Amino acid sequence: MKKKGIGFYFKRIDEIMSMAANAHLKKYDITCSQANILFYMLEKGKNVVMQKEIEQEFGLRHSTIIGLLKRMEKNNFVRVEVNPEDHRCRQVILFDKAFELGSEMKEHRKYMDSLITGALNDEEEKELKKLLWKRLRFSMILKHISNYNIQRMDFGQNRQIILQTNFSEKE
Repeated sequence: MKKKGIGFYFKRIDEIMSMAANAHLKKYDITCSQANILFYMLEKGKNVVMQKEIEQEFGLRHSTIIGLLKRMEKNNFVRVEVNPEDHRCRQVILFDKAFELGSEMKEHRKYMDSLITGALNDEEEKELKKLLWKRLRFSMILKHISNYNIQRMDFGQNRQIILQTNFSEKE
């Protein structure tokens, strides 16, 4: 069997989990991406969340979030409106239908998590979460330094990143 890069496994796990979640959520007229937004809002305990906050949380472009929210609005999960206090911002308001789906989504998320961690003992699960969080944090750092050229990344013993800015010295 040919060895595959770790990215292959991340991608396959994501594809399988997304397909399973979408199949389960189809009966509610909601996709996995839309459910993630609802779940985020429900976990925050807020009935109203700013659209920009959702964009930042999921690292998605404004246009992508607009499309997701329009479909969610069409299916009566949310309402999107201009913030009365700041007309530059849009706020997302949860409808009752979202709250009704919340507890079922929470149970399904536990089930999906158990598919990933089912073969692991508690210590292995804890270590997996730690490593995944570490990797996620690193990805977020790289995303935020996208104005830099990454010249060399040494993940050996020194675990250092050497960066060179795209900015000229005049700036």
